[in-house]
Amino acid sequence: MLKLGAVGCGNMASAILRGAARKMAGQFEFYGYDPDTNKTDALSNIGLTALSSGEEVAKVCDYILIAVKPQFFSDAAIGLRAAGEKNKVYISIMAGITAASIKEALGFDAKICI
Repeated sequence: MLKLGAVGCGNMASAILRGAARKMAGQFEFYGYDPDTNKTDALSNIGLTALSSGEEVAKVCDYILIAVKPQFFSDAAIGLRAAGEKNKVYISIMAGITAASIKEALGFDAKICI
């Protein structure tokens, strides 16, 4: 089973995760990190497992949804970079952040979907 994790579990990430859970039931395990634990708690009904950091999401998951506000990406990138998971797929929904910027922040030639 594929593992989909979100770094940032606000409104947009929640909608994506809920849609994936509804349309592709049984195909994914869901994980997430958000500094506001109320946001990950709100996704427990889709089976989301809350993790303690973005770094942990990157280590555990096959696909990492980067769903933080663009102004907070540099902070989120620190944990993702520390994980060093080069063979994962990073999916960004951040407005105005290019794939090249994400690769630079991660420090490696990541597989990026925007």
